Amino acid sequence: MTYFIWKTKRSFRKIAKEVVSEINDYVQSGFEVVGIVGIKGSPSCGLSSSLDLNKSSEFVANLDIEKLNKEYFNESCYKNCLVDKSGLFFAELQKQLARAGLKIKFFEHNLLDEMQDKETKFIF
Repeated sequence: MTYFIWKTKRSFRKIAKEVVSEINDYVQSGFEVVGIVGIKGSPSCGLSSSLDLNKSSEFVANLDIEKLNKEYFNESCYKNCLVDKSGLFFAELQKQLARAGLKIKFFEHNLLDEMQDKETKFIF
């Protein structure tokens, strides 16, 4: 798993640099970038929490196939494998934005609320 995470972080660093370059182009052209929206619980795009890849890999390896359905997976995996940190891509994106001196607001869609049919509202 370590190699996979290292390789993923390396790829995300390249993508984050490209995204920051595009954002910088917009800002330099006079546009206002209102914000970036992430997905709470995403292993890549979580802002306040993300799915721990090691924990979730263990969970998947030990899945009870007889119980496997959307509700079981969401309740068991997401609620038990979340950690309080940004996802891999968002962590790198925040670093690259800071290096470029760009201050962009981040918003987060709550995936867990969506799974419970609750609505996420963004105020810009």
